[in-house]
Amino acid sequence: MKIRIIPILLSSLFILSACGGNEPEPEAEGDGYVDVLPDKIEEGMIFHAFNWTYKQILENIDSIRDAGFRSIQTNPVQQPKSNGTKWEFFYQPVSFSIAKTSPLGTKDDLIALTRAAKERGMSIIADIVFNHMATPGMNESSKVPPIDPEIEQYEPYIYQHENECFHRVDTSYGSGNVTQLYPGLPDLNTANEHVQERALSLLKECIDAGIDGFRFDAAKHIETPEDPNFASSFWDNTLEKAKEYYKTQNNGKELFAYGEILNDPDGGRDISLYTKYMKVTDNTYISGVNNYFNTKKVDRALDATYGKNTDASNLITWVESHDTYTGGGSHIGDKKTIREWSLIASRKDTISLYFARIDDNETVAKVASYGFEDPHVAYANRFHNRYIHIPEYQSSVTTQIYLNERVSDNLSGAFLVNPNSTPETVEVNFPHLPDGFYFDQVQAKQVHVKNHKAKIEFDDFGIVYLTPSKNGLLPVYTPSHRTSGYIEPFTLIVELKNVTDSYYQLNNGEKIPFTDKFSQKIGETAKDGELTSVTIGFKNNGKESTRSLNFTKVDLLSGGFNIIHFNPEYVSTYEIYIWTWTSSSSVWTKDYEFNSEKNVLLIKNYENLTGFIVALFAKGYVISDLTKWDSRCVKQTADIHPSDIYFDASLF
Repeated sequence: MKIRIIPILLSSLFILSACGGNEPEPEAEGDGYVDVLPDKIEEGMIFHAFNWTYKQILENIDSIRDAGFRSIQTNPVQQPKSNGTKWEFFYQPVSFSIAKTSPLGTKDDLIALTRAAKERGMSIIADIVFNHMATPGMNESSKVPPIDPEIEQYEPYIYQHENECFHRVDTSYGSGNVTQLYPGLPDLNTANEHVQERALSLLKECIDAGIDGFRFDAAKHIETPEDPNFASSFWDNTLEKAKEYYKTQNNGKELFAYGEILNDPDGGRDISLYTKYMKVTDNTYISGVNNYFNTKKVDRALDATYGKNTDASNLITWVESHDTYTGGGSHIGDKKTIREWSLIASRKDTISLYFARIDDNETVAKVASYGFEDPHVAYANRFHNRYIHIPEYQSSVTTQIYLNERVSDNLSGAFLVNPNSTPETVEVNFPHLPDGFYFDQVQAKQVHVKNHKAKIEFDDFGIVYLTPSKNGLLPVYTPSHRTSGYIEPFTLIVELKNVTDSYYQLNNGEKIPFTDKFSQKIGETAKDGELTSVTIGFKNNGKESTRSLNFTKVDLLSGGFNIIHFNPEYVSTYEIYIWTWTSSSSVWTKDYEFNSEKNVLLIKNYENLTGFIVALFAKGYVISDLTKWDSRCVKQTADIHPSDIYFDASLF
């Protein structure tokens, strides 16, 4: 329900005139608005749980919801190359079905996640790779890459009919071949009828599993019916039919879809060829926003434009994506990330993707960052959620301070950001914001706009959201440890701010109330593999929330680096080699032993290594040159580092 602010303004102004200008300002009541998530995916923000398992998403779903995200995007759900031991293998799929063995989890895990999301008014978006499949590698990048034999297990027809199912042309990658040849990976012939049937089958399987939206990787590399050089009915026979299927399965609701199109479509094609089917990514606008915070010149933000030459409602923006963050490039700090997120979240029409950062090793199946729990992210998201479709007016307060007023007859508010890092008070002119009482959401302070002016207090974050709602501060949740395995007993300390009625419970036992902080010893009597579950509950502004932490005891063996939960069948079925490296050399070794009682692979003499991986080869295979990488490995782990203490191979 939208509530007009005019009655509040009139009563407030009357009180002011009666009391006189020198009297303390009255305390306004606010409009009583309660935060809700948008009804539609295309109106809310997307949380990219990159590299997270389905269970990890489920464990954190309440925290993600409380941060104001409408939907959650997963890694590609198809069977990944080498079981997804590295993140890039998810973008080299070997099937057109939901993975049977994946670090992300099982199909049942995915269904449990989609059900939990729907219960909370949220949706799950599945990443999909339709353009290409996996390769075992190639020596010459100018040649068409070979097809990974692993594909035959899942897609025998495609593998056995490669000449019709793949673009098997030996030519250089150029603008005329944007849709016909993908650099480095086998490019699917998406005009092929069988390929289209398998693609549609995957979309329907995902919809049946509860998926409400899709992100299509490398979308611009798949042709449309109106392509000037090459054309096919791929999107009509897959996505459009999936939309019809989704409607019949979901009471007439619309399926959400967007495609990854970095820069422009290329090949002399217009973006409208794609926006008739889906929204598309925009990697242009953030450049202007980033430039603003780098230079502290507000005109850079005001001049920032969207790319693609299309309406803003067709675009998905971001501060970071997995493409911009992975690969060891330079990363902006947490504070700047939040500031840039707050600005793009304040904009009208577009929605944005929030990237959950990964660790430096780019580890799969690990939650490496909880930056989304920062209250500033939630303030940004709930401002976005409330002002959907409300007209916006961008302007400058000073040469540095950015202002975005959101004004309509029924609802008005404003977003301001000051790139300075020191608190200051600034008199702000609001050209469009109606006079009256508003509330700074970040600092929970009342702000009186009179004659279109008000004094705004910026804290060191420099972010202000003005709305007619008198909300309290959002909760701050700070645990000393996150869900993990542990070796030695430890003391868990959890601090909470801006909450009431808080409690914690161990393993679903008695709810123990606490105020502000509690400490609890974990693992004093736990046995190897034993799980200790900690649930924390609290209220904020009358809203109940919970957080969950899970800790598993791990007993390590002496005599080497422990790779725990190692599949014993690998020992009898494959030849195991360890690929090790230092700062100056790399070499294959068999310097390990297997403990069959504990299912632990012990790596010997690892202390001076920079890193290593475990690789599986056909039984009896002998590596001829121990100093060179051998691409005939059947399966490999992710990179393992001695500083990791141990490696959990349960997903390998």
